Amino acid sequence: MSIAELPLSPVTRRMTAAEFLALPDEQPCELVKGVIVEMNPPSPRHAIVISNLNYLLTT
Repeated sequence: MSIAELPLSPVTRRMTAAEFLALPDEQPCELVKGVIVEMNPPSPRHAIVISNLNYLLTT
């Protein structure tokens, strides 16, 4: 296959922070270098760790 036969990849435009903040807050996601990245929901273990940290930092 020659270079001329390779399919062209679509050009993607990176999103700005202002555009990202204007989106509805429907699912947990973050903006990384102009690309939206979906985040996993926090696990129960994560909630326990955060609760323990909060306790240690406030007592």
